[in-house]
Amino acid sequence: MKKLLLYIEVLILFIFFSCDREKQRNVSNLGYKRDSIERYEVVSEDVNKRKNIIHFDAIKVDTIIRDFHISYTIQDNDDIISRQSITCEGDSILLEYADRSVFLNLICNGQTILSNKEINKQTFKSIISKDKIEEFQLWFFGIKEVEDEGVLFNINICIPDTDMCYFLALHISKKGNFLVSEIEMEEEFDD
Repeated sequence: MKKLLLYIEVLILFIFFSCDREKQRNVSNLGYKRDSIERYEVVSEDVNKRKNIIHFDAIKVDTIIRDFHISYTIQDNDDIISRQSITCEGDSILLEYADRSVFLNLICNGQTILSNKEINKQTFKSIISKDKIEEFQLWFFGIKEVEDEGVLFNINICIPDTDMCYFLALHISKKGNFLVSEIEMEEEFDD
């Protein structure tokens, strides 16, 4: 189960960054100063730190896009999300998941904007209901767009192993100001 979740996460990141890579090539062809340089790593950590808790491998991203040097690590933090589930035999089971944080470094033209800034689900407590926030986990964090004014990130905060998610946009300006907004997802149904 852990390996399956890891493979799915890596596949999603690969697809996301593959699509984004083509967009970056197109942007660099428009005459911007630099093409992007990217490095992605999945760093295996001791998953047996705490028994019966589902852990995730750390992910490190280090890239340069236009005038921005963006690096971050997504890793488990000390918070635990617990939820009841039912096995295929019909038995009730308690599942526990490690929550995750992003540690972000952002530099523009040699000026440090953020240094090891922790971003976690509490960063978005203005959007996520206070009485439900403990059920959610920071699931996805990725670069959406780099503009002259700052960097736009996409973030998913989800209840583990469900499709109940908040899809969020986080814009960080050159001055380090945060602007958070919820992304409205439209569902498409086939007739």
